[in-house]
Amino acid sequence: MTSHLPLVGEGVVAGGIRWELRAGGTEAEFATLVSAWDDRGPLGERGMAGPLLQPGHLVSLYTGGGDRGPRYVVARTDSSVCTLELEHDRRRKSDLPLFPVAALEGVKFGVAFIDRDTPTRAAVAIDAGGRVVDRLDLTGHQRAWDRFRLIAGRS
Repeated sequence: MTSHLPLVGEGVVAGGIRWELRAGGTEAEFATLVSAWDDRGPLGERGMAGPLLQPGHLVSLYTGGGDRGPRYVVARTDSSVCTLELEHDRRRKSDLPLFPVAALEGVKFGVAFIDRDTPTRAAVAIDAGGRVVDRLDLTGHQRAWDRFRLIAGRS
């Protein structure tokens, strides 16, 4: 996968999915793009562009995916955020690992891949003191994902 943006992170997750995260721009117009592929080939490139952080929030987040493979979650957070939890339903949560990038002070990035059938309700940002410092309602993301899967005829 290629992109004109600088590489800021890469890794391998369960199922042998390899990923690269690229990011760059200005505070007003910043792009973050994750590319993923497995042994069968590319799973696609997905991401977001816009303000580095959404006004009034410490987190900017994208969820989505392609015709096959897992659902992507890509986040940018203020450096004060230590943990980003994804609430899937009333009982299930998972942490989205965050990492700093030396060349981009003041911001952290996170990438996760979740099962296509796992819902997302909210993203909760927690600081070093264990306090909730931001909460994003992801029900709109979930509706868009459900609509994509329905229209594409994919499960």
